[in-house]
Amino acid sequence: MFLSTHKLTGALMSEYNKMSGISGYDNIIVLDNSSGLVSSESPICDVEFAGEKMKCLLFDENTHNSLKLPAYSHVLKRGKFSDVMWANHDMRFYYVRKYFPDYDYYWQFDYDVFCNGTSYEPFLKANQSDADLLALKFGRTYENSGWLWAKNVSWLYSDDCMYASFGPVTRLSSQAIDFLYKRRLFIAERYKKVKSKKCVWPIGELFIPTELMQNNFTCQRIKYESCSIQEIDLNETRLFENPDNYLYHSVKGDLLNRLQKAQTRRTLFVKIRDKLMGYLAKYKKFK
Repeated sequence: MFLSTHKLTGALMSEYNKMSGISGYDNIIVLDNSSGLVSSESPICDVEFAGEKMKCLLFDENTHNSLKLPAYSHVLKRGKFSDVMWANHDMRFYYVRKYFPDYDYYWQFDYDVFCNGTSYEPFLKANQSDADLLALKFGRTYENSGWLWAKNVSWLYSDDCMYASFGPVTRLSSQAIDFLYKRRLFIAERYKKVKSKKCVWPIGELFIPTELMQNNFTCQRIKYESCSIQEIDLNETRLFENPDNYLYHSVKGDLLNRLQKAQTRRTLFVKIRDKLMGYLAKYKKFK
């Protein structure tokens, strides 16, 4: 299992700990280290945060290029590396598979997923399967479905076999990862020759299920009773007071910043109020 992130936070450490110690599973943080957040000579290292250690796989554009992967996002022939990562969540599977090749299945979780319990084990037990793909919202789609990512991909896929998924929680088999990696390289060569700006690069949430379904891999939905897709503000909902072992996505990542801003605004209000009260007292005394 791996948590994909571009930053280290207390919330991330909490989720990492919930993944640790589950029989039959290993866990790791997959960190976009483009900004040089972590200094290490090895891509695999232990990173200390808030007094605890996390096992990490560090990646950046050099890692990407070493696998000869394309740097395309959804609408750009060459996007920023952060755009490429957002549009192609399958590529992090290729990084992990390169450094950790001896596993049959690989779970990926985005950094803003929250397990409302003490362990990911109930979620994993609920989704035991031999399928090559387990994904949220897996199902058929077509170019005019209203789903943005299905538009302008007719240069590659036809409506009779086009599938959608949602990427924050995804599991792939080792065979599926190896196949998808080769397909990304092949499609990149085709995309280089595409002249029309209306033809777009297939985002991972379209690419993964469509390619696998077209090539006789088995694909299934993650069970709804184990995962909830909705934006959650933990301060407002306080879900953690009633653990249900569900996974929630997305959990707002700026809660601490907003709390700090709210506190700053309150402090400013108190200062202004006290100053006005002082002026009022002086005015009354003067009268």
